[in-house]
Amino acid sequence: MVARELIRWAGIELGEMANAVIRQLEFENLAFDVVMTGSMFEGGPLLIDPMRETIHKLAPKASMVRLRVPPVIGAVLLGMEAVQVKATPSIRKTMANTLSIFRNVSVRQA
Repeated sequence: MVARELIRWAGIELGEMANAVIRQLEFENLAFDVVMTGSMFEGGPLLIDPMRETIHKLAPKASMVRLRVPPVIGAVLLGMEAVQVKATPSIRKTMANTLSIFRNVSVRQA
């Protein structure tokens, strides 16, 4: 029971941290995604539900979504934007497919 309550507390705290950013950006009345990345969110509703409830008290239109691609894709997209290269849906798909291929390649050490 103590462990469950600790996970719930962690979800509330994560929600409060997100709320601090939401307030600074003045997103309270906007529809936007809160992107969850990392293995801790694979634990399910014990963590995510309290986080969602906390965020929805401030920003009821926020949606909780899981990141479906590696975070490095976001870094590449930001780099492309910096040099004024438009990232089309086709380019995004190609990057995601390329990374999934490399995950399945074993690396030999010399």
